[in-house]
Amino acid sequence: MAKGYFGLLLFLIFHVSSVANECKVINAACSDVWYPVSFIVPSNQNRATGVAVEIARAAAKELQLNIKFDCNLPWKRANAYMNSGKVDMLVGHYLNLEREQNWEVSDALFIDDIRAVYLDKILEIKNIDDLKGLTGVKPRGASFGTVIDEYTSGKILGFKVNEVTDVQAMFGQLLTGRVDYILSDKKNIQRYLEIFDLVNKFKFSDSLMLNSVHFSFSKLSPCAQYLEQFNTLIEGYRTSGLIEILFEQAINDFTTDQRSVFDG
Repeated sequence: MAKGYFGLLLFLIFHVSSVANECKVINAACSDVWYPVSFIVPSNQNRATGVAVEIARAAAKELQLNIKFDCNLPWKRANAYMNSGKVDMLVGHYLNLEREQNWEVSDALFIDDIRAVYLDKILEIKNIDDLKGLTGVKPRGASFGTVIDEYTSGKILGFKVNEVTDVQAMFGQLLTGRVDYILSDKKNIQRYLEIFDLVNKFKFSDSLMLNSVHFSFSKLSPCAQYLEQFNTLIEGYRTSGLIEILFEQAINDFTTDQRSVFDG
């Protein structure tokens, strides 16, 4: 009797453990306005898309995993949830030391070119040091990688960068003279300038940094066990040309309907 009870207890322990380690649904956080990485489709507020989102969606499908995207979660909270395991994956981010240490980071999806965008025709921004004495603005909670973060964190004297919640607020601060530049990746801000017919009014700095874009699993998520399989699929998507197709798709999805971002 005792032996049978002990055997049943061991079975229940191992069964519960295997269930706890099962990845039933990947709960993925993402940005709602980061073209072309991840954004909400203007005509369907329940659908997330973008190059990183579609890569993650395609890979999950091939691995027969369900994935749900929440692009309405504030970015700082999404980062905190990755550390606590409240979300399984963050889709679309740059690398910094904290993320490399605390998350299971994918291989690079593609490369972004980080620029300063400004109105003042007199300014000539060639490198990060040229931002000294100026005031910039960037999305709240955004990291632009270890090197740029050192300058934007306030740790280096003479470099000041405000943080705001959305694209409308960034353009608002620049157009009213509250800041001297917007810090952004070139693809993202170029698309907004094209949509709002502002290309000729703004200047781009030279490249400040080239950043690789990734997605990561929380180390506390049972879904992290699939990281290497995701990496294998990423390489296949790169060599097959799928990622380039997704960039073209993002252009069509991120249409002039994005004007609603500014209409409030």
